[in-house]
Amino acid sequence: MTVVVVSYNLAFLVNFAEWSLKDRLLVWTTRLLVVTSLTLPQLQDLLSAHWTYSMMNSVFFNMKNNSSRTKYQVLSYFPYSPTGPQLVQVASWIPSRALVIAETNAFFQEKFSNFHGAQVNVSAAPFPPFWDELKGPDNTRQYRGAGYSLLSTIAAALNFTFRVMPTSSWAEVVRLVEERVAFLSPNSHMVLPHRREHYDFSFVYEYASMDFCMAPPGLQPQWKAFYYPLSWVVWVATLLALLITSFFLFAV
Repeated sequence: MTVVVVSYNLAFLVNFAEWSLKDRLLVWTTRLLVVTSLTLPQLQDLLSAHWTYSMMNSVFFNMKNNSSRTKYQVLSYFPYSPTGPQLVQVASWIPSRALVIAETNAFFQEKFSNFHGAQVNVSAAPFPPFWDELKGPDNTRQYRGAGYSLLSTIAAALNFTFRVMPTSSWAEVVRLVEERVAFLSPNSHMVLPHRREHYDFSFVYEYASMDFCMAPPGLQPQWKAFYYPLSWVVWVATLLALLITSFFLFAV
């Protein structure tokens, strides 16, 4: 799906970025096309300041007027590149000519296939065996567990490093992700409908089920094997029943 926004009002574009993020209007598979007319410094500040434009799958058709003709620059913001965050022209369009796409860039380009060694923030809380924190030498922290191994493998494949942000509770872990202070959380989270309203899940790698369980019975001495399977209440009730039955039989 492609969402098209047309506005030459900078304040409206700021509000759209904030409310679309808050109400989760966009996901990565949604393409956002913004048609506007801003100066390059305005556009640079707008895109770098808002997650909707910098991190989501968005491009800007920015109109440039001069005395002879109208020209549109097609711009996209790339948060990770060999030289750091940058605004890149991926195409250009003049109404009298066809759309010209830059040779090295697709119109909507993948932004996260390579982080180029950038450092990203992650939030996590101790939750063995998925995430465990240990004290290392010189008052440092060391991490281990399935979540840490998974995050390390992804970081190596996508070429980024990560910094684990200090947290004091599960609520703070997810709040940092919701506020985009943390890029992700490697903790194992149960997929629930109300959680999907606040943040995205990557993929399911651990399945859990609810079952009835009990401790395995232990071996009892031979002399206890006769009465052990039944509780004392059952034995008392059985003896009372035998006594009462015997009394009535002999009484008759």
